[in-house]
Amino acid sequence: MARIAQETGLSKFAVSRALSGKSGVSDETRARVAAVAKSLGFERAPPKADVPSMGVIFHDADLINSELHMLIQSGVQAEAHRAGYRVQMRWTHEAGEIEAVIGASRGAILVGPHDQQTLARAYAVGKPLVRTGWLEPLEQVDQVCATDHEAGSAVANFLLEPGAPLDSLHSGNTGLSRACRTTLRGPGSVRAPWRY
Repeated sequence: MARIAQETGLSKFAVSRALSGKSGVSDETRARVAAVAKSLGFERAPPKADVPSMGVIFHDADLINSELHMLIQSGVQAEAHRAGYRVQMRWTHEAGEIEAVIGASRGAILVGPHDQQTLARAYAVGKPLVRTGWLEPLEQVDQVCATDHEAGSAVANFLLEPGAPLDSLHSGNTGLSRACRTTLRGPGSVRAPWRY
């Protein structure tokens, strides 16, 4: 830019504005700058090809699993870079924001406990989705899960059920272990055995 400025007798600021198409320079000055740039061998870079993107949407109120979310984010970014994808990250529970990210992407990963109404709106966008966390029975979606977090959630859900006895906190409680085993070993799932 300095060389073009020297050749035209203009400031670098004026040359920059002329080359970028911004206001503040006349059409005559813009044409003169373009001619000098061309004579010096400068060319505009060809427009970049449209880089595909994928969305990753973290539920912004799910703080319990933040360590897992950091691992997911790191892995997604590494794999997306390797595959030539751009990643749009968003932390939200707002259905409209989620729809916008999914709509602007080739597909998306939903991380965390998004409510059923939000999920219905996300599916309605019509793009491929991958989810983490609990699924509804017969829900048609690819899922990524980590059994240690699922087990912790199963225990918490069991303990939060109305009428759960206080002695359920003991690891040998039959009801608690049955609840965890049932939750973690659904039809067609392959899981490591429950360990106390």
